Amino acid sequence: MIAWLEKYTSYQDVGRMKKKGLSKAMEKFWRRKEKVEAAIDALPADSDGKAGLVQRLKAVTDPLESQTDAKSSDLKAAYKALNQIKKDARDTRDQERSDLDPTELQTKLQGLQRELQRVVDYSAGIMPRVRVGHDGPVNGIARLPVLAAEPDFESALEQYTLLSNTIAQYEKEMDAADQRARSEIPTLKGSYISPVGSKKDVETILANAERNIAIIKEDNPATNTGPVDTLIAQIRGFFANDDPLNPQPIQSQIETIIKDKREDFLGRKRAILDLSSFQQRENGPAVNSKGEVGVSEQGNRAEFPHLIKLEEERIERAKEEMRQALMRDRDEISADSEGWRAGDDYGPGDTGDTFRAPPKFDVGGMCAGLDELPYEHAPDRERQAFVAHAASVFNDELDDLIEDDPYGDEMLDLATKSLDEWEKDYMTGMGLRGSKEDLPPKTKQVVEALAKNANNRVMDQFPNKATADYATITLNGETYTKGREFGSGGGGRVFTFRGPNGEEIVLKTPLEGNEEDPGTKKEFADEARNHNQATGGRNGDGHPNLVDMKGVVMSPDGVPLVAMEYAQGGNLNKQNGVNRALAETGAISQEAHQAMIKENLREVVMALKTMEDHHMTHFDLKDLNVFMSEDGHVKLGDFGLAQSMSQRGGKVDNPGQGTPGYQSPELISGEEMSSKSDVYSLTTLLDQLGDPYRGMARHNDRKMASEVEVQTKDDSGEAVEQTAFERLRNAMLEEDPDKRPAMEAILLSSFLEDTKSYDKADLEELRAASTAYSNAVGSEVAQIQEEINFAEGEIRRLERERDGGAATEIVRLNERRILAAEAKVKKYDSRLPELTPGSQLHTEITNYRKWEVADIAKYNDAIDDAKKGIAPVSEVRRAEINKTIEAKRQQVIDYNKALRDINSRPAIAPLLERLKKANAPFGG
Repeated sequence: MIAWLEKYTSYQDVGRMKKKGLSKAMEKFWRRKEKVEAAIDALPADSDGKAGLVQRLKAVTDPLESQTDAKSSDLKAAYKALNQIKKDARDTRDQERSDLDPTELQTKLQGLQRELQRVVDYSAGIMPRVRVGHDGPVNGIARLPVLAAEPDFESALEQYTLLSNTIAQYEKEMDAADQRARSEIPTLKGSYISPVGSKKDVETILANAERNIAIIKEDNPATNTGPVDTLIAQIRGFFANDDPLNPQPIQSQIETIIKDKREDFLGRKRAILDLSSFQQRENGPAVNSKGEVGVSEQGNRAEFPHLIKLEEERIERAKEEMRQALMRDRDEISADSEGWRAGDDYGPGDTGDTFRAPPKFDVGGMCAGLDELPYEHAPDRERQAFVAHAASVFNDELDDLIEDDPYGDEMLDLATKSLDEWEKDYMTGMGLRGSKEDLPPKTKQVVEALAKNANNRVMDQFPNKATADYATITLNGETYTKGREFGSGGGGRVFTFRGPNGEEIVLKTPLEGNEEDPGTKKEFADEARNHNQATGGRNGDGHPNLVDMKGVVMSPDGVPLVAMEYAQGGNLNKQNGVNRALAETGAISQEAHQAMIKENLREVVMALKTMEDHHMTHFDLKDLNVFMSEDGHVKLGDFGLAQSMSQRGGKVDNPGQGTPGYQSPELISGEEMSSKSDVYSLTTLLDQLGDPYRGMARHNDRKMASEVEVQTKDDSGEAVEQTAFERLRNAMLEEDPDKRPAMEAILLSSFLEDTKSYDKADLEELRAASTAYSNAVGSEVAQIQEEINFAEGEIRRLERERDGGAATEIVRLNERRILAAEAKVKKYDSRLPELTPGSQLHTEITNYRKWEVADIAKYNDAIDDAKKGIAPVSEVRRAEINKTIEAKRQQVIDYNKALRDINSRPAIAPLLERLKKANAPFGG
């Protein structure tokens, strides 16, 4: 309109008289437009025809506002159209006035009154339901006895484990009660408040009703409108004291109850599991002359320093849980009570990742106005303007975040989002339900445009980047240069990078040709998120026994790559082989070897306990995923199969994943997951560290831990007293996860407590000396020791066959192998359709699948042979077995000679001398 007026009310290019005529026509048009608007505004807000009249008015006036070459004839036609709209508005008013019926109005208000009463009634029942839901687990834990004194540590530990598992069940009930309580608000809003609307909506309805009553009385003063007046007063009465359509006060009450019940529950838990009741250990009582438990005569809590430390840590964790709960309550109470929409869920903690604060980068909050836009009917320019505005808001917020905290958890979360996740975020923010494919075309375009902008903007602005050839990367403001490649496989390639100060890090990159595969980005993104959560987040303290995550680097194709610390001591498989070789050749004592086994295992458990505290399970625990630092400490890594779990547990996403031989029964079958799955896998790792001959040492031919039975009777049938190792191992192998000991209980076991009798500095030096030797010749020595293990394992197997092998054991072994192999085939079948045929990853996974299928056939054949029964070994076969055993024994002799030859090298002499000194405190 402005452009049109500038042209036709100036004195350029056209005669004066024509200009005056057009000006008068425009003034007349403008006055008529105002009258039409007044006629439309005079209609009630709930008028059926009002919206259509508004659209017709826009259709007449919008073209004149946008064009610059309008003519007098355009104005005349528009003026005529305005007259018709005005007439129709008055006709609509008259018709609706004549249709006004106090009885119909009364019926509508009665419906509104019923809906409001439903809201009030449901709201009144929420608090009693919440209290009852939490009273069950709180009363249940209140009935448990406190941890009593026991005559020996093993009995006390058994009682501690039993009580811990019982409390864990009540904790699950408590978490379920929390979830049910927090689900009350979405139900209230979605099923009860949503049909009514807000207080403002109700006021609009009542105002229209009062207006209509006034019209009815004006037309017919004798009409009885008393029932309607009464209903209006009753409906307003719902809002006399508070607003029943605002769920914020109820939500605050729910969070207060949850907090109070949690505090009560945690207090009772601490009282029940009070470690001061461990009054006796294997080395004597821990009660002084004053009757103080765990306190020496000098007043020092010396008898139980490790138990006391654990108790203090538990109290600190409880305090932190309370602090986080108070912070969530404060955030909830200060939230804008008018900002909710039906279907929103303000309930905190529903993701299960309670160690992390709620994200501040709220995409939904950036969609202000978009939920009001009629996408399918709005003009393209108006829709585009809204989208451009929303994209601009996102870009500005992202720039602010990068300026404030470019390397924190929020940026990592944004960097690992897929395009699908961005689309879901925007759909939620815009109040859209269902899937994107169900959206109308123009609405779908808006969602896709906003998601694409967010995805591309994060990729462009993310500060950590890799060059196209991966020659250099930027990480946390520093430039790193690519070093060597030291590993590759189906998951990707691994390179070292060196920083400006000489620090080396490791970066895992996709296989060539797979960078643009959506499945590749998801796998890398999942691993980044898992690794970040496992170590406590970018702003967390990490843990010395977890591979430290340095950050995420964005590849040129938008794949988030994990940059992590370089564990220069190799992996635990290699280190354990080296340590065994050193023990077998006499370079270190068996006592030193056992001390390192137990300390390595203890640090693995510490790493798993930290993951458990961060609500994570590893699900791929094995010696190849346990790395060693340069000074000989354990570093648990490779979180590609790890899963986040809430405190109430959850289901395994992909049953069958992991490494055969290490998988727990529930991981294979897809039952409820917990950290107890890692406890089961830890048993196989324990076997490999302590007795590598059990599974014959070959990684692809290892027995599951449960298939190797600990001897409980001697040859005469008498019961054999089990060692601390055997008792711990049997408990960890329980089929029922709830009966397995917790990570904390494993740490307190006598088997791992033995290392506390050694001087810490002596043990540190022993491990460092062993790692230094391993770094020099470890790969060569470990490979030889692997062959020795296999040969010894074969000797054991052949001796069992010669002496009459058990067909049942063979059947059970191969049945479990089949289950594991079938699970892997299923996983490969689900992955292959996502990959490009002919790509390197597609070819590798296809080959893996073929090998698993072939193995299944082989295992089935073995089962068939075993079920036929094994006849007594013939003399001919016995002779063959004895001959093979002798050959294997000779191999062991030859391999041991090869180890001695390595140790005779001049360059190894200083390393052996260091080992000799480090071994001295361990009986060397």
